[in-house]
Amino acid sequence: MMITCQNAINQPSQRMAWYNHALLLLCFLIFFAVDSTQAQIHFVSKSGSNTPPYMSWITAAHKIQDAINASNRGDTVLIGVGNYYDSIKVDKRLTIIGENVDETIIRGDSVFGWQTFLVYDTCRIEGVTVITRYDSLRTELSYGIAAFMPIMIDNCIVKNAHKGIRILNYGFEISDVVLTNIIVGVSMIFHTPQEVGKLSNANISVSE
Repeated sequence: MMITCQNAINQPSQRMAWYNHALLLLCFLIFFAVDSTQAQIHFVSKSGSNTPPYMSWITAAHKIQDAINASNRGDTVLIGVGNYYDSIKVDKRLTIIGENVDETIIRGDSVFGWQTFLVYDTCRIEGVTVITRYDSLRTELSYGIAAFMPIMIDNCIVKNAHKGIRILNYGFEISDVVLTNIIVGVSMIFHTPQEVGKLSNANISVSE
């Protein structure tokens, strides 16, 4: 079954919508207002030399988690095209960008069970495909991306998960996503959709 969503989450009133979106914007302005002279870019590529702190394509990390570990709050992790068998845990404020959404592919390697991309700080994720491990549809514990803090997700693909994207806090902005072969597209814990964020331009293919 295919579901295409345009502004899929309808706010109960214009006042609530303005308040929630303004709050989300303020949150990201505060958390991402980093002096550009201090923020750095860390690279991930299969063809890099895997030399810390991975500051160029030539010295790029082979694993995404290594580049994340080498970064500081406010940095950017830029991921080249390729298949990365990597379960990701982000515990600092970062921007994570894939070079090409169709060719920058993160495949869960079972480090966190059926959970592939865990985000524990305010982050932006853009331009990646996330594929959970092969048996993920068998359990409700499988997530493509799970966010425990405010998050922005743009131009991403999530495949083969019970829950494509799981939100466990206030504040999200999700746009231009494709969720394929999943049971639940976007799951929100503790709050109703009207309270927590905005979803737009989502193409959801539900497993039957």
